[in-house]
Amino acid sequence: MKQIFVITIVIVLFFSQKCNAQLSGIFTVGGTSPDFATIQDAAFALIGGVSGPVTFNIRPGTYNGPIEIGYIPNANAVNRIIFQSENGDSSSVNVISGDQLMTRRHGI
Repeated sequence: MKQIFVITIVIVLFFSQKCNAQLSGIFTVGGTSPDFATIQDAAFALIGGVSGPVTFNIRPGTYNGPIEIGYIPNANAVNRIIFQSENGDSSSVNVISGDQLMTRRHGI
């Protein structure tokens, strides 16, 4: 009985861990039916690394920050990560932290 209990606990712990798959491709952030609701959600998805170039097209709006991006496995000159405004107008996307416009990079 004790062995079944231990195996059950191990299975529950194994399947409860959130794993991020490696990203590759073009994704939308914000707006209606996005791939990622917020810029921070998109940044968090990069924790698992990339397997090819990644572009995040950010829809117009104001997003609450700060945005922190740490080390991204497999990111390099070929596997680039681009955050850009979907409509090509950088002034249509604002990242606000308190009363300041802000982004922060770590280890980049």
